[in-house]
Amino acid sequence: MKQATDSDLKRTFERAISKITAKKVLLLTYQFLEERVLRIAREIDSSKDYVGYHFLGPRGINSLSDCDSVIALGLSYPNINSSLQDACILFPKKEDEEFRHNWSDLNMGWELIQSIHRIRPVNKERVEIVLISSFWPQILPVPDEIIDLSKDKNWKEKAVSALGPFVREFGFLTPDIGYPANVYVQSKEEKAKWFRSRVERLVEDYVAHNKMVSQLNHLVCLLPDRRWIDIDGI
Repeated sequence: MKQATDSDLKRTFERAISKITAKKVLLLTYQFLEERVLRIAREIDSSKDYVGYHFLGPRGINSLSDCDSVIALGLSYPNINSSLQDACILFPKKEDEEFRHNWSDLNMGWELIQSIHRIRPVNKERVEIVLISSFWPQILPVPDEIIDLSKDKNWKEKAVSALGPFVREFGFLTPDIGYPANVYVQSKEEKAKWFRSRVERLVEDYVAHNKMVSQLNHLVCLLPDRRWIDIDGI
């Protein structure tokens, strides 16, 4: 997202704004993009009134309640390490494994809902929401329309670029290597999502384990008769 040019953002927002009929629009994105997005939206259609807001912005405010639509660019994922530590504390039991693994996605969804509710949609008969992201979060209702822009004329170059680091690291290429690189044919989409979720869980468990081990003060004492005593948690 940080590499996006003004031309990229303009093409994206031209399509998004064309779907909005409301006169006052909340533009929701990352803080570092907020001013650029506002400027570009005003250049595209100056007849609308745009207000900027960023993820993790002020809570409980009503000053945006006169907006009747939201265009959201991106999704707000929490810091993976902090989120993983919180999940391990909140859901330590084996039967809570699913909640622990989905904690980051849940936080992302809650932040999106929190931000959308700045326009107070519960007090209105109708609001318009356009989300520009790689997927539609399940926490939201089913969308009325999906525009898939994943197909483009440079798909081969982008696939090669995405696969490059994996091939250099592992020294070979298989369809399974393409899944974590997000490169696969459409018929393998469900398998790719399943594969990536398993790999992400494996990495999360590995990080959590290493974090727990590093937090222990482990002391080994050698007594005169050469008996070893391990003392944990000192």
